[in-house]
Amino acid sequence: MSEGPVFNVSKASDSENVLTNSKAFIYGLQHVFGMCAGILAVPIMIGNEAKVTSIEMMILISATLFVSGIATLIQSIGLKEFIGVRMPLMLGASANPTSTMLVIIASSSIGEGRALSIIFTSTIIAGLFCFLIAPIFSKLLRFFPKIVTGTIITLMGIYLIPIAVRWCAGGVVTAPDYRSVGNIMLSFSVLLIIVALNKWGGKTLGSMAILIGIILGTIISIVIGKFDFTMVNSAGLFSIPKPFFFGPPQFDMSAIVSMIVVMFIMMIASTGNTVAIHDIFGDDVTEKKVTKALRTDGLSCMVAGIFNTFPQAPCAQNLGIASMIGIKGTKITIMAGVILLVLGIIPKFAAIIASIPYPVLGGAGLVMFGMIISAGINSIKQVEFNGTKNGLIFCVSIAVAMIPIAVPDFYANFPQGVIQTILSSGITSGSICAIVLNLLFNYKDVN
Repeated sequence: MSEGPVFNVSKASDSENVLTNSKAFIYGLQHVFGMCAGILAVPIMIGNEAKVTSIEMMILISATLFVSGIATLIQSIGLKEFIGVRMPLMLGASANPTSTMLVIIASSSIGEGRALSIIFTSTIIAGLFCFLIAPIFSKLLRFFPKIVTGTIITLMGIYLIPIAVRWCAGGVVTAPDYRSVGNIMLSFSVLLIIVALNKWGGKTLGSMAILIGIILGTIISIVIGKFDFTMVNSAGLFSIPKPFFFGPPQFDMSAIVSMIVVMFIMMIASTGNTVAIHDIFGDDVTEKKVTKALRTDGLSCMVAGIFNTFPQAPCAQNLGIASMIGIKGTKITIMAGVILLVLGIIPKFAAIIASIPYPVLGGAGLVMFGMIISAGINSIKQVEFNGTKNGLIFCVSIAVAMIPIAVPDFYANFPQGVIQTILSSGITSGSICAIVLNLLFNYKDVN
């Protein structure tokens, strides 16, 4: 039985050669729409906690899009053989450091006015740490065989599905229309549009189904009165992100150490994403490629701290989009990076993207994140299960990852800091579990 064009590597490779600029733009826009809800949740959450003004919030949002564009372009284009993995990876503000940044803001020793400057300074230093140790960290690639990478890819999809479900319900639990019939029907309409386009739209429309679904869903939301124009109306027309807008660098040793610890965790996830995108397109991943990918993460974090935004990392949700599009080259992500740069300097456009209702993104998210699970299963089925303990590695890792998803406060009584940061992230705890169990049962293969 055919598995379809998603995993047909030869077709994916050939398609890049004949991809027109207009199609690359459309596919790039699809990547941008697919990632924005995730990456913009970070500045909105941190900005609200830091009690920034509406103007400062727009600056955080614009900076996040702008730096995401820079990071994506660096990863896609690369610099000779030193930096940039040159695969269709999208980078954006990571949610992993969120809890650490909230602690920094809430610290009694830090005033609200200094908190963001301390976060951005810590981001720069953590990025430098990532950049410098990338060649050393990439030596860990041998601990990521198919059973580990397939498990991690599957975990990414499983971990993201509940987020899509919350978006379908309305995104904000305290919102008066959360879980309303209107929100759920809006999200399901987007889901049905995407499914219908994949069934009857042919190959071209099928590969653009997520973008079309989001656009049509947004139009529906405007018609039924669920699109909030407040941010759009107040946003300016043009603004260049200003370095250190929130003040000069502020050094706080505890914040720096905390961010470096989180950066180490992010490097594990980033390695998983790098292996995943190569696995989706049937490419071999080497230590050199992982080094270049991690250097990009580190450099992007340094740029992020300078331009008033947060640590950057590959966006797992875009793995699903890349898999659905089925085109291996970087022309699409280069176009997406340019789009993000433009959005970052035109706040009005950025506000439109940021205002897309959560239910619209939720309907698309169910497909995007489900495709990541599909990619993980495709990787796992290449693993030998008969006569091995690989089945145990897979099921225990999935179970461990599901704990904080099922009961978010499960580890609430554990020591604060590194331990809670690791355990409370299903992807991190599940990934570490897969690595450790693989060492335990397959240590001869690793050695």
